[in-house]
Amino acid sequence: MGKRFTMTEKWEDVWFLRLRPAHKLMWNYLCDKCDLAGFWEINIDMAVFQTKLTKTAVLGAIQGLSRGYLSNGTHLWLRTFIRNQANYPLNPKNHAHKHIIGLIALHTDFGVNFDEEMLRKNGGAVLAPKEGLISPIGKGKGNSKGKGKEYTAEFLFFWRTFKGRYIQEKGMYVKGGKREAFDVWETLAPEQQKLATAAGPKTGGKTTKDACRWLQYERWEDFEKLFKPAAKPVGRQAPVFEPATTEEKLAVRATMPKKVSPANPKSIDQQMAELLGSKKGARNDH
Repeated sequence: MGKRFTMTEKWEDVWFLRLRPAHKLMWNYLCDKCDLAGFWEINIDMAVFQTKLTKTAVLGAIQGLSRGYLSNGTHLWLRTFIRNQANYPLNPKNHAHKHIIGLIALHTDFGVNFDEEMLRKNGGAVLAPKEGLISPIGKGKGNSKGKGKEYTAEFLFFWRTFKGRYIQEKGMYVKGGKREAFDVWETLAPEQQKLATAAGPKTGGKTTKDACRWLQYERWEDFEKLFKPAAKPVGRQAPVFEPATTEEKLAVRATMPKKVSPANPKSIDQQMAELLGSKKGARNDH
């Protein structure tokens, strides 16, 4: 059974802290299941079986962790794995390192210089550059206004329509940190981004979390009923009866047959007319 070093500092790492629970589980799973050089043969069904995550969750997690690995279609290579296992720099004269070098030689189809990738992406940090793999250090450009990757058009639309928390004392909405929210946004699957964008305009309550935590905790699920189409009725439905109006009652009564007394086959109206007629005739006789 293989043994691996684990970097306990990852629990303080900005990138790792911002990962969703499923992404953290998948990251640890990849670190445990890859070979000594950090290569993991892509096997989604096995990952689903062993992590007990749904297939959608596994695929979403792998996509969310994309800044931490390279892929050639059949394998993932964890950029920081060799360094985190205290095997960098590789020494061809070291017997343990010889096996790692041999594994790397089997994956020339990645089309990259692995040594340069490890240097460029690690930068001597625990897991990634100062701000983590989600937000590598850079000068920034365009609408990013700071260090890190440029904001995407999809995120900018979400940010523009997301109301945030309403502060009654100030009479204004507060969204929180834009850069932090974008870092979490980048870990979401496209379908999750669509749901978040659809729910964003519905926020604005006094207890709404800032955009970063709102995305991290998947609070768009609070508005799930907004996205789901109404369920179609299944089978026969019970009829719905409404009280009849006075006009409807009179119309129905007009079509009903006159009631007949069991002791007299004549209708009540006929009996009443005869009774009234007999009384009138008696008065005339007097």
